[in-house]
Amino acid sequence: MKLSKAFTLIELLVVIAIIAILAAILFPVFAQAKDAAKNTVVLSQLKQMGTATVMYSTDFDDAFPLHSTRTSATAFTTWQWIIDPYKKNYEITWHIKLPRPTTFYQANSQFGLIPRAASKSGNTTGYFTYSVDGHDVRFDGIAGAGSPASAPLFSGAIADSPSYTTSQIGSPSNMMMLAETVAGWDFRWTASTATPMTGCSKWSGATNNVFGDVWHFRGPSPIKRPKDGRNGAGASCLTPDGMTIYVATDSSAKSVDWRANFRYGYQQASDGTYYYPRMYAAGE
Repeated sequence: MKLSKAFTLIELLVVIAIIAILAAILFPVFAQAKDAAKNTVVLSQLKQMGTATVMYSTDFDDAFPLHSTRTSATAFTTWQWIIDPYKKNYEITWHIKLPRPTTFYQANSQFGLIPRAASKSGNTTGYFTYSVDGHDVRFDGIAGAGSPASAPLFSGAIADSPSYTTSQIGSPSNMMMLAETVAGWDFRWTASTATPMTGCSKWSGATNNVFGDVWHFRGPSPIKRPKDGRNGAGASCLTPDGMTIYVATDSSAKSVDWRANFRYGYQQASDGTYYYPRMYAAGE
C-alpha cells in the first residue's frame, strides 16, 4: 500500500507565501472594482435625478425646480422633495459612497442643485464671483427659491426668486444642473457672506470631515476620486482635487476633473469678464 506524502514545513510556508502574494495583488484590484461599481451607481443616480428634474420642468412651463421653498410659517422643503413625484425613489438622492444619512440635513446634502445668485438675499449683480489667479470669475446656477417676505427662509438669507427655464440656458449639454457634494442642497452658496465667495469651508482632504458638522466645502465635491486638498493660486485655504460627477441641464451625466473644470476651468468672455462655462447659465 502506497502512503501519501505529507507537506513539509517549508512547502507549507511556500504555499502560504504564494497566497499572501496573490492576496496583495488581488485585494487592491477587488477594491478598485468595488469603487468603480459604486461610481457607476452614482452616475445612474444623477442620471435618474436629472431625468426627473427635466420631467418636472416639462410640466411647469419649462422652469427648473426651486432649490428650496417655504411650505408653511415654520417649515420648508428642498428640490429633492419637489421632484419626488418624478423619481419615485427618495433614496436615490443618498450618495452610495457617503455615510447613510441620519438627519434631514444630511439626507438633503449629498447632491446639490446649482442655485441662482438671485436666490441669495442682497445679491444685485445676478451672479456669484470666485477669486482665482487675480480674477473675479463669475458663475451662476439655474434654481431659484420660494422665500416670501412674510416667511423668509433662514433668517432672510434666501430671497424669493424664479428658476431659469430650459430656453434660457446658453449651453444645455455643459451647464451643470445637479452634482455630488457634501455641502448642502444648494452647495451653501446662498449662505456665503463673502464677496467674492471664498469657496473654502473645512475641506480637510479626501475624507472632507464628512458629516462632522454642517460646514463643508461650498460647491461640487470630487467624491468619485477624492484626493487630499491643496492650496490653489490666490486661495487662502485648501481646495479639493480629484474627479466629480454631475448631470447637465440636458440630463446627460458626466465625470470630469474637478480642478480642470471648476477651479481653473474659467474662460474670458468677449467683454473681458471671466466666467465658468459649466456654471454660468446664460453663457458668454
